[in-house]
Amino acid sequence: MKKSLVLSLTIPIAAVSLFASLVAMPAGAQQQIKDSCTLSRDIKIADKVIAKDRVVKDGTASIKDVGQPPLTGDVLVKEWGTICLINTVNTVTDWLFFILLTIAFVFIAFAGFKWMTSKDNATAQKEAGQMIFVALVGIVIAALARILPAVLIGILL
Repeated sequence: MKKSLVLSLTIPIAAVSLFASLVAMPAGAQQQIKDSCTLSRDIKIADKVIAKDRVVKDGTASIKDVGQPPLTGDVLVKEWGTICLINTVNTVTDWLFFILLTIAFVFIAFAGFKWMTSKDNATAQKEAGQMIFVALVGIVIAALARILPAVLIGILL
């Protein structure tokens, strides 16, 4: 029963995902390569703070040689690609953190419900405990995802 339910849900989802990616691919191929990015949050590099909503573009100066913090207006630096990569990683980890915390909350709520309704069923209580453990592992992974941009800055710059 469970296998047929999983298959009946997986196949349509996979088909829709594949179709959507094939439709979106030609549209994305028509865009020109970007030579700048707009920051979605403040980024601190080498004691310089590049403020949120600033445009980072290709320039000749190094980030270490550019003005005093916080940097405002268009920021023209050699490391613009790395800064835009860090900005993208920040955005992805923000979404990953939100999604993982939401899933963990749902797991904990469902496990709590299962625990409360299990009465004297030891198997159901054990399964509920395992679900709570899995949710806590998800919360730890989400917390590690938030640390990733700082590690990336330390490695790349």
